[in-house]
Amino acid sequence: MSHLHIPDGIINPVWLIIGFVITGLLLALSLFFLRKENIRKLLPRISAMSAVMLLGMSIPLVFIGYHLNLSVLAGIFLGPWAGFITAFIVNFILALAGHGGVTVMGLNSIIIGSEAVFGFLLFNVFKRFLGLRVSSFISTFMVLILSTFLMIGIVGLTQINPEEILHHEHNHAAVTEEHNHKVNVKEVAEISLTRFTKIIIPLAAIGWVIESLVTSAIVVFVGRARHDLVSGVEK
Repeated sequence: MSHLHIPDGIINPVWLIIGFVITGLLLALSLFFLRKENIRKLLPRISAMSAVMLLGMSIPLVFIGYHLNLSVLAGIFLGPWAGFITAFIVNFILALAGHGGVTVMGLNSIIIGSEAVFGFLLFNVFKRFLGLRVSSFISTFMVLILSTFLMIGIVGLTQINPEEILHHEHNHAAVTEEHNHKVNVKEVAEISLTRFTKIIIPLAAIGWVIESLVTSAIVVFVGRARHDLVSGVEK
């Protein structure tokens, strides 16, 4: 759900550049922290996790308009830095496939990548005093809330018409009013963003629960079969 499903040419280029710059810096930081890792061991895991995320995103929950990102799962299994790289790879492939614009790839990588990073951090906090199932569920649920509001915040900052998110296949103009009154434009944007939030939050909440349950089930299963993939799992 926390993904900007909009075509190219909608968002102001300034925000697109900022998105790519931040994503580039985070990728450089990720590569820096992974420089001492066993690349031969890490690359297959990144590839496998990318495939799992793409599979999850290709199966929409039609009744709520939601698809599973599974990026928190990537953070839990791969760590924050490899998880962010995985999120970038997935967004790159999705952009080439027409699932969101290519120019929006930077902003989308920030949103989805944040799920992997914060998912890893929260999971490692909760697992100290909670069971594996509960800690993975809570961390996923909390991070999905965070990333959804991050997406809403980006929509507000870029001042795009939220309808572009709900109906991204149509090329609606962000503002069709010809009058050049900045106050009125801001008021319209605030109302639209409020309505947009009221529409997606109830539906997204159902998706948060479903994705948290799926992530928790996968973490428990993999943790029992391959405890080395999930740190902190008892042998």
